[in-house]
Amino acid sequence: MRTIRGQTVVLVPELCSLTGLTDKMKSNFNLMKAMTEKTQLQPSQRMNKCQKLLENIRNNKKCQEECKQWGIGIDPNPPKFTAHTLNAGNILLGQGKIINLKTKPNFDRDIQGPMYAQPGLRKWALFVGSKDKNLADQFLKELQTACARCNYNANPPNIVEIQNERRGDEWIQKIGQIAAPDVDFLFFILPGSRGKDDFNL
Repeated sequence: MRTIRGQTVVLVPELCSLTGLTDKMKSNFNLMKAMTEKTQLQPSQRMNKCQKLLENIRNNKKCQEECKQWGIGIDPNPPKFTAHTLNAGNILLGQGKIINLKTKPNFDRDIQGPMYAQPGLRKWALFVGSKDKNLADQFLKELQTACARCNYNANPPNIVEIQNERRGDEWIQKIGQIAAPDVDFLFFILPGSRGKDDFNL
């Protein structure tokens, strides 16, 4: 509940989606696990929650008065439909691992391993300004750790250091020297927090 311009806005939790998570909150495993248990319910659990909400509305005197003013009636039994449940299918990973989506819809941790087919990075380049060399070193260290965890083959990149990093023509010149049909990937670390806005390469 929050106040906007002197008016009280009451939000129904069951009808809301949580937004605005900070990076610190997202990195908190226990918090994210607790949120998942509350937000990613089974269909039967969601149905029970909705029925409980409707029951609370029907049994609340103030809610009944409000519904009467608006001419709203709440059916105690929601309508039922006959439907067909589609097969969720499977996800095939490397080393013969299979994820059954019907029994395990949350597979974010399972895919942190070898993929069914994962062409490696044979030839690639990393472009970085001379002042941001430490960021490149940090990135490559994290990349190496992630590749080892996923058994992903990535050769060391060709590190292209830009001396005058504020000059877009120097970036373009270096790109022209490196880019070729046999290059798999080009990665750029642009200067400043708004680097992507300052350069139109």
